[in-house]
Amino acid sequence: MRYDVSAKIRSVQLPVYPYELRKKQVRGKALATALINPAGQVAAVKVRSADQQEFGLALCAALEGFHFDPALKNGKPTSQLINFEQKFAPGELPDDNGEELLAIEKKHPNDIISAKLLDDPLEVVSAKPPRFPTSIPQTVSSGEATIEILIDKTAMRDYRE
Repeated sequence: MRYDVSAKIRSVQLPVYPYELRKKQVRGKALATALINPAGQVAAVKVRSADQQEFGLALCAALEGFHFDPALKNGKPTSQLINFEQKFAPGELPDDNGEELLAIEKKHPNDIISAKLLDDPLEVVSAKPPRFPTSIPQTVSSGEATIEILIDKTAMRDYRE
């Protein structure tokens, strides 16, 4: 994969510091390689190393949200491999919400409850169809994912007003 002009980042998505590791103040890093296709999209991501598996998965998920101006070879768009390293440590990733959630959980753990305990069921406000991760081998055509979300009182109050 040769090019005359390197791909340029147009937009990034910051990795999310995995909540359980953040809570325990586990530090580490992950290194991944992304394949940028001639359209400037991330076509594949491979974790090269990760101090914790969750760090590698978080970096992969973030890289899949990047967009680029593609690399150029003789003035024509071409593919390029790019390596990324991300450190995971308190204060390393700008995430004020994550820090606030940790503070609430430490000071008032009973303020965080399961959706099952709410008076009314949650309503979907917006739903985008999920993107199948590029880091999954192409031979895999379906799968399931478990997600965890936290909705704070302020967001619910703002939505209802």
